[in-house]
Amino acid sequence: MERLAPDMIAGALVRALRTDLPAPEDILASGGRDEREPGPRPGFEGSTWFTINAGRRHNADPRWLLPVICRYGHIGRNDIGAIRVAANESYFEVTQRATPGFIKALRRATIAPEDEGLVIEQAPPRAVPPTQARPARPHQRPMPNKGPKAKKARR
Repeated sequence: MERLAPDMIAGALVRALRTDLPAPEDILASGGRDEREPGPRPGFEGSTWFTINAGRRHNADPRWLLPVICRYGHIGRNDIGAIRVAANESYFEVTQRATPGFIKALRRATIAPEDEGLVIEQAPPRAVPPTQARPARPHQRPMPNKGPKAKKARR
């Protein structure tokens, strides 16, 4: 070590440590993640979007919404695609194949007392401006805070 310059010693150390590592191209090529094609998931081409009046404000999350959607729509979890939770409402997609049965089941559904105030309806098309997207509805009571993390009222 006395005979070599410090940068020569550092270079020898780097070369020795690199011998056990794979080349950068090998790491980038394997990646570990499957690259998906952009666009809808297979089986969800032409799917229909619906809205439910439960959002982050109601402590809604996809794990809570999925069984509610399946129960009232009489469909399986594989018929439901993306679930997007917004502040006051959530959006979810249903396969084209399951949409007619889902709509029919929603018309016949009786909302359970613990889900009182819950409204599931077809979402307006995305191309429509937000001010014209929803028809005026009669006043509805706000949905009670029934999410999985709902806090008990203090007495």
